[in-house]
Amino acid sequence: MKIQRLSLDVWGNIFRNLEEAEEEVEIVWLDSTDEWCLCAGEELFEDAFDTEQEAQERLDYLESIFLRREVCEREIQDGEWVCLNDLTGCLYNDSHNGCSYAGDSCTPLEDE
Repeated sequence: MKIQRLSLDVWGNIFRNLEEAEEEVEIVWLDSTDEWCLCAGEELFEDAFDTEQEAQERLDYLESIFLRREVCEREIQDGEWVCLNDLTGCLYNDSHNGCSYAGDSCTPLEDE
């Protein structure tokens, strides 16, 4: 069976949505399919991990990308907010260096 993994774009949206809901990704054993999965509540995101270690390594990798808490910096270029951090340095980076934060601050994470 070929395992399908979600793209980093999709994971960026998942981590943003979970942060807003004050939830987090968890590793859970599924008795029905005898596999480990990454989920939040009843929402299953990725499955087919043979071991808990394999699932933990995937989660650690994703968290290293999306949960880094560097100060978010952005500026307006051509009428749009542009992220000055790279994709891995900002939770609000839309993966095309656009900024998805809704406020008007140049440093949105400091607003919170």
